[in-house]
Amino acid sequence: MGNILTEVFVKWQKAESRAAVTKSGATFQTCLELISEAVSGGTYKLHWYMEVERLGATNFDRSLRVRLGGVIIGQHVFTEDDTSVHAYAGWDIQTFGNRATPVLDIQLQTAGGTPARTARIQNIRLSLELMEQEPGPRGLGQRQPGSGVGRGL
Repeated sequence: MGNILTEVFVKWQKAESRAAVTKSGATFQTCLELISEAVSGGTYKLHWYMEVERLGATNFDRSLRVRLGGVIIGQHVFTEDDTSVHAYAGWDIQTFGNRATPVLDIQLQTAGGTPARTARIQNIRLSLELMEQEPGPRGLGQRQPGSGVGRGL
């Protein structure tokens, strides 16, 4: 008997951080990163969720972005003049080849200035899951990959 090579590919992965992280500064800073194991080829739905809160009395913008391999796939700017916690969630659909190792990250930026503008980000979640193929008419064909746009709440 010859050697049998078995490859195991991941069909679902997640990264999460419930702890609050405080960030300040005019440059984007990574708050959470999902470095994927090898995935099986196919179409994946990427999900993200986070909560952001402005700290301090002065109003300033808080910018969030979600990136896939350094390319922005979702972003939102909070301009509300309050210190409430605001949620941001979204999704995107991407197609990966066999053995791809996607890297997703969430970054936060606060407006620069003196004193430093500070925001808190918490309950951060990133995930990717393989979408099952749907049969076409009379079982022929397959669902074509699409692309979604990040959605803010």
